[in-house]
Amino acid sequence: MNNSDRQSWFTTKQLQERYNLGRQAIHIRKRALQIAPIRVGFRSYYSWALVVQLVRLHDFIRSGGTIPEYLKFKDEESDGR
Repeated sequence: MNNSDRQSWFTTKQLQERYNLGRQAIHIRKRALQIAPIRVGFRSYYSWALVVQLVRLHDFIRSGGTIPEYLKFKDEESDGR
């Protein structure tokens, strides 16, 4: 993402298209990360900060990791281990 993206909000559909993911995959990942997008009507909007979290998880999974492994790694990293 470039600097102009950092000031944007992204819909679930935009994330699906950008990362070639299904709606279910995005929902599973957001639940695992315990993030809540802003809801306006029937649409969910993700801030830059939320997208960064989803991208980190996406990259981890693409490199062969799993969601539980990522969450453990993230917890250990935040604990300073």
